[in-house]
Amino acid sequence: MAEDLPVQEIELYGRIGMSFERAIATCLHQYANFSGRASRSEFWWFTLAVTLAYVVAAPALGFLGLALFDDPLSGRAARLLLGFALLVPWLSAGYRRLHDIGWPGWPILLPSVMTLAWPATFIAMWFFGGDAKPASEVQFAIAQVLAVLLWVLTWMTLPTWAVLAYFLARPSKGAASASDPPSSLDEGGADGAG
Repeated sequence: MAEDLPVQEIELYGRIGMSFERAIATCLHQYANFSGRASRSEFWWFTLAVTLAYVVAAPALGFLGLALFDDPLSGRAARLLLGFALLVPWLSAGYRRLHDIGWPGWPILLPSVMTLAWPATFIAMWFFGGDAKPASEVQFAIAQVLAVLLWVLTWMTLPTWAVLAYFLARPSKGAASASDPPSSLDEGGADGAG
């Protein structure tokens, strides 16, 4: 587990925090661990790493798929796989981060599910009303309801991400228990003042 990893801490603004490398190692080591706690530095350093990995790797995978297979779809498939591979440890780190501020972990799933609902809604709209003249009035009505649902999802997802980011940036609450991983104490100490 995380106990096997070398301890690397840095001091930021008078507080001890987890280093960038340690955060990546910890989150990947706890790939799908949804129990315990994660500090602010662990979560936000890993979020930065995931963002950078996707921003750098996504175009590279697209070019690689085009160069090797002469098929842009293979690059898209590789980017999609990368996104899903990075989503699981990010969700688990966010889940543990919410535990660290005294919340249940499930709210991290809400904006992710809302975001994943966009493609499903597009596919359903295409299925029920894809051509210019839908097969029936019922299909046309279903396509209209789905279009409204997509519009609502779009406008609700962005504020949901913003509110969640605010709470993920909050300081730790309370002391860690003996079963928590060592990384839960890297900010604020046992009093949770970090």
